[in-house]
Amino acid sequence: MVDGIDDEVVVELPCGGGEGNPAAYAAGLKRKLDLYCAAVAKSMEAKSQESSLGYSDSQASGTSQLTSQASSAVEHTGDGGGASLVTNNSNVLGRDDYQGDPINSGTSKEQSDACVNLEEKGDPANEKKMRRMLLNRESARRSRRRRESHLCDLESQVSRLTSENASLLKRMADMTQKYQDATLDNRNLIIAVETMRTKVNIAEEAVRRLSGTTLLLSSTSELPPSMSSVS
Repeated sequence: MVDGIDDEVVVELPCGGGEGNPAAYAAGLKRKLDLYCAAVAKSMEAKSQESSLGYSDSQASGTSQLTSQASSAVEHTGDGGGASLVTNNSNVLGRDDYQGDPINSGTSKEQSDACVNLEEKGDPANEKKMRRMLLNRESARRSRRRRESHLCDLESQVSRLTSENASLLKRMADMTQKYQDATLDNRNLIIAVETMRTKVNIAEEAVRRLSGTTLLLSSTSELPPSMSSVS
């Protein structure tokens, strides 16, 4: 155990002996550390993008698990060129993991590269999803603004048409009143015309009677005196 680190396993990785070159071993260890650091950086970047896009809890937990599994630190000691590997997941990485079988070393490197490539391939998809989400939000905002503007136009048109309708109703009421007054006046005029016709007929009859009496008197005055006495 190392002071200040709880529940962490420290494994001494000796670099001396006839099994390999210490410089090559340190270079391989540094290369492995760089791969793990790149994987951690990519996973943290993916986690931040997923949290900003509102991904589900299962995806976020999977990213956190990937981050915790990939994170490790190497502490170099200053005595005899030895190195100690400190890991939080209690997985002991021995010297054989780096210098043992070349096939295992190549497989581990290919797996790390595949993990990094997957993270790199995931970034454009996340950016595309984020861009699509922003475009959808902007489109929804523009659609809301268009609907609000259209609704305001419709409300103004309704108000204007209501005012025009009230004005037309008032004018129609006035015209109806005038029509009723004109109808009453026409009826009165018809009655007056009939009265005048009756009066004219009476006057004509009186004139005819007066004319007949005058003619009779004039013809009587023109008769001879003998005929007038006989008569």
